[in-house]
Amino acid sequence: MSPAITRVVVDLGLGDRVVGVHRFDPLADRYPVMGDNKEINYEKLLVADPTVVLLQVAADSVPRKLRHKADEHGWALHTYQIETVADVAEVIWNPRASGIGAAVGRRDAAKALRDRLIGQLDAIRGVTAGYPAPRVLVLTQTAPLGAAGPGTFVDELLTIAGGRNALPKGTQRYPVLDREAVLVMKPQVIVLLELKGDPANTAVPAALAGLNVPAIRDGRLVRLVDPMAQMPSTTMPRVAAKLAKLLHPQAAAELDAIMAGDG
Repeated sequence: MSPAITRVVVDLGLGDRVVGVHRFDPLADRYPVMGDNKEINYEKLLVADPTVVLLQVAADSVPRKLRHKADEHGWALHTYQIETVADVAEVIWNPRASGIGAAVGRRDAAKALRDRLIGQLDAIRGVTAGYPAPRVLVLTQTAPLGAAGPGTFVDELLTIAGGRNALPKGTQRYPVLDREAVLVMKPQVIVLLELKGDPANTAVPAALAGLNVPAIRDGRLVRLVDPMAQMPSTTMPRVAAKLAKLLHPQAAAELDAIMAGDG
């Protein structure tokens, strides 16, 4: 019941054990959809009869009906809150045996997966540390303008990729912006996070058209297209590497080497 968690389970080699996913999961074309955070399809869930149900919510936010069904049918419920890079590493594997790896019986594989994630992010940081960090506005949507602010995992990936968030500290985590706010920030680069589309598309969204800011003037409005671009999961190194190549194309070969074999 979480696209981020599905990706972890698949990367642990258990893709053939998944019996249902979230409505907005990029892998929803492979598996039965069981609903979303607002509405669970209990009829389909009963047919699937899972052994384990993994949710990306606080423990006290699990729907009462789901808890009742789990007790009735013997499903093991596990909840995880995932907001930051550290959260992702922690929920994959941790010494307290409370991570996803333990929940699905893949502790050793989970530790290796966590270590690879941390290692790749550290390696990307090592490559980008030698370059000047441009001031970057990362947009999660354009109608209205929505951005990733400080304290988000996207902000952490931006720093790892060798950029600086154009939004000041103290800003909401995912604020909605107007054109005036973008003018004040004067971003040197604007990154559009898109789940699908053409990364070579250079069209300026209507909400940004005509703005006199460096990113628009210098043609540095770029698209990062990835189905997991806005989801904190094991795909974070891939997203960070794509972002780093957009900000520092001269480092592409080094970044590709880090991600070799990680598609």
